[in-house]
Amino acid sequence: MGFKGLTNTSLSCYGHVPMEITGFKNRADLTKKALAAANWARENGDEDAASLIEQEIEKLASGKFVVTIMGKAKRGKSTLINTLLGRRDDVIAPIDKLPASSAVSRFSWALQEKATVTLRSGSTVSISFDRIREYVTEEENPENRKEVELVEICGPFQGMEPDLVLVDTPGAGSLHEHHDALLHAVIPQSDAVLFLVTSRMPLDQEELELLERVKASDIRRIFFAINKVDEIKNPQDLQDALRHNRDCLQRIGIDVEKVYEISAKLAFDGNTSASGLTPLVNDVAALFREEKGAVLVERFYARVREVLQPVVDAKSMEVALVGKEQSELEAEAAQLHEAKAKLLRTRPVVEKDFDMEWQSAVDGFERVLNNAYERVKEELRDRIETTAMPSLGLLAKDIATVLTRTIERALAPHSERLEKSLREAVGKLEMAYPLLEIVDADRARIRIKEAHAPLVKSGLLISASLLAPVVPGAILASIPYVGWLLGAGASVALLPIGFPLFGLAALTLPFVYRATKLKLRDDMLDACDKQAKIVFDRLRYERVSDLRKAGEQLKRQFEARSEKQVGDFEHALAQALASKRAPEDLKPMAVVAARGRQLLLEYSPAS
Repeated sequence: MGFKGLTNTSLSCYGHVPMEITGFKNRADLTKKALAAANWARENGDEDAASLIEQEIEKLASGKFVVTIMGKAKRGKSTLINTLLGRRDDVIAPIDKLPASSAVSRFSWALQEKATVTLRSGSTVSISFDRIREYVTEEENPENRKEVELVEICGPFQGMEPDLVLVDTPGAGSLHEHHDALLHAVIPQSDAVLFLVTSRMPLDQEELELLERVKASDIRRIFFAINKVDEIKNPQDLQDALRHNRDCLQRIGIDVEKVYEISAKLAFDGNTSASGLTPLVNDVAALFREEKGAVLVERFYARVREVLQPVVDAKSMEVALVGKEQSELEAEAAQLHEAKAKLLRTRPVVEKDFDMEWQSAVDGFERVLNNAYERVKEELRDRIETTAMPSLGLLAKDIATVLTRTIERALAPHSERLEKSLREAVGKLEMAYPLLEIVDADRARIRIKEAHAPLVKSGLLISASLLAPVVPGAILASIPYVGWLLGAGASVALLPIGFPLFGLAALTLPFVYRATKLKLRDDMLDACDKQAKIVFDRLRYERVSDLRKAGEQLKRQFEARSEKQVGDFEHALAQALASKRAPEDLKPMAVVAARGRQLLLEYSPAS
């Protein structure tokens, strides 16, 4: 039972969608522009960039539309894949008690069944369907010891449009680090994402970080579904999960029109009408039918520009240096040497001040936790004890929300003060480091800018540290946020003011599934006290500890960034001083750099 079995408007009923690219005369025009970019990169010595652009051209020409199913381990991704492919078994997408998917699997339509395993070495192995489990499950390929890169699975699957590719991914945030590495590698190759959570385990911090990576890859078509809704006994529990998930998505700047409520298992077992999959499949079909060409071009733009940008930047840097007189280069080198020496002299004092300010802010937050905990217990006790007996049942249904809001009120002023102090500390630290930038590529001028505006913005520093649900040490892996701070890429969306309280609901939401069963006043009081203690213990013993470590990591990252920038610039200056190029060499080089910048400008959706 594939797409045809789920809905009358199956993907396959629309037939092949021609590659008509809106905004271009024809596909050849788009290909011509991309080939020009690839040739420019190759002519300027970057064969890797040229090959990557050519691969994107091939992908666009194939017309393949990739929908990747993502989520943490045990969210039901493989069950959903089997259902969408019309399978009544789990031979090609195994379902297991362990995190089942140990490798990335791509499913596409073909007349004949075929499975091909690609290893990290580049070699391939053709296998039968009944051997897929040996390569993709954690049970038979623990920690991906067979070094599987990809499994391509083709066959006459029900309801599959020939141009559609479904991708099953390893679960993010599992105990197996190789899962995350495989998953993050496949994100940029996706045209749309179907993201799964479950009714009993709504969005947590690891999933939010995964969604941030999706957003950073400029993937704008995201279908968000809550799976396993058949396991929910109390409708209010589902409403709490829906509210939590929407709030989380809104906070990271991801807007989804719908949150689908589904049960992949019911559909897999044949109960299609009760599965809730029909609206989801209809909407995926509509995207494929109506927006496929536009989405493919949009993703093509993003990927080609991502490849081309660093090549153009390197060429601009080269022109900037070659265009200088010998005396200018020597003065530039002297200025850089002076800035480097100053940094080495002042760094110990600057870092000591940073350590003191950071730790003082964290210490202050830790000191108020006990008082905040007592205030929360007092407010909850007052609320429960003053509720009339006939209303206790209604209060029980809403007690998780009450608990969340009570803790938020108690912590809000302290977390805002902490956030402000940390931002100020990091701002001062950053001001101590030089920032190198090309100010005017046309006139080829470079400056060392020391008094620059801080890159720190609200919520950034503690994006994975306080109330969002994380495992110990997870803040150290919050690369989308800290990475932006360190110059890794400004495309990652920043988080709003008040982010220290973000994710608090995830600590209290599991409580709703127990609290709704408690009607007696004493039971509710006891349960609330215990849950509040769990929250504050995690804040005290996990989040505060992680935040202390984060200060040291940020300090080292600033140091590493500065040393790399200075080292790269020193190397470029040395090459320019040694090249002894004549002034007349500048003009043709400037023309080449200008051509690269023009290609980059042309490669925008508006061009």
